[in-house]
Amino acid sequence: MFFPHRVIERNDTELWDIAEPRVDEYRGNTVGVRHYTGSRPCSCRICVAHGRR
Repeated sequence: MFFPHRVIERNDTELWDIAEPRVDEYRGNTVGVRHYTGSRPCSCRICVAHGRR
């Protein structure tokens, strides 16, 4: 998928705004899309929606 790259690297949220309501959630956290950063902190919208700080 190309849109996670646009959200993370370019901070372009146009496609994320469309997809976010359709992504699976569990206990208020997004679980259907992930941005793997290892132990590095990240504040992109995908990580914030997943509950990472």
